[in-house]
Formats: sequence, structure tokens, C-alpha cells
Amino acid sequence: MKFIAILLPVAASLALAGCTSSFSKVSQAVKDAPDWYDDRRKEVRGEGYPELAEIPKITAETKPGKTLPQAQARAGSVAVQFEKLDAALKMQPTAAAMDARFNDLEASI
Repeated sequence: MKFIAILLPVAASLALAGCTSSFSKVSQAVKDAPDWYDDRRKEVRGEGYPELAEIPKITAETKPGKTLPQAQARAGSVAVQFEKLDAALKMQPTAAAMDARFNDLEASI
């Protein structure tokens, strides 16, 4: 009985010392964690997501596709500008045409 009475406080002291050192190691590991760790921890816990009550209702003003006609008009105007630029580039003389023109001018001198 005396042996158990002596062993029990020693075992408790060792267990307490082991827990405190492992606790400090874990807290240090959390401090040294990479930048993405906090985001991942929140994701696993389910934090940071909006509550269903916070999700806005879709109204006529916020209806998806409402601005689609304006986007199509912008895309059409960009396509027209592209076609004009493409036509202007096609009108540029090629290197062979410029060489031929230079040779003609040189021959006329």
C-alpha cells in the first residue's frame, strides 16, 4: 500500500508534466502553421459560410441575366471594332509587295 501511495503522486506529476509539454508543443505548432491553415480550419468547422437567412432574395432588380442585353451590345461593338482592325491590317502591304514596289521605284530612277 505504501508503494502505491508513493507511486501515485509520482505518476500524476509525470502525467501533468507530459500534458503541459505536449500542450505547449501543440500551441507552438498552431502558431507556426502555414497561412492557409486558418482558412482550412474554418472550412472544416463550417465557419464563415452565410446562414440561409442571410442569403438575399432574388428580386426583379437582382435577377440573373438582367444585364445580358447590355453585355451583348458591348460584345457586338467590340466585334465591330475587331473587324475594322482586321480589315485595316489586311490592307497593309506584305513584305513581298513592298519589295516589289521598291524595285519598281529603283528601276524608274
